[in-house]
Amino acid sequence: MTRATDELPPHTSPQEPPHASRQEPPHASPYPPVRRPGHRSMTLRSFLDLVGDDLGLDLEGPAVATVRLADLPRWDSVHLLRLVVLLERESGRRVPVRKILEAQSLKEIHALMEEQG
Repeated sequence: MTRATDELPPHTSPQEPPHASRQEPPHASPYPPVRRPGHRSMTLRSFLDLVGDDLGLDLEGPAVATVRLADLPRWDSVHLLRLVVLLERESGRRVPVRKILEAQSLKEIHALMEEQG
């Protein structure tokens, strides 16, 4: 009788998938960059359009960038998590989550991302 563990290659175990020993460097994002090579800056309006489209939020109007995140219509913690994923995907690197959490508005988050380059 053959057990499932008898069929595994010698470098694996039933608890650990073969790729488990390979780890990404801590600074690498798990998301491929979407921006064109060399594109390092995004206008505030482009940022708001991207965020609004991806998160399904209406971010139109002149003052929406400075509205407190908690005061944005339909904003909740899930939107914040989705925003972090979006920013990592767009930039191709990890974002400073602690600073994102401290930001009060989308304008502040845009400024943080621009500082990060």
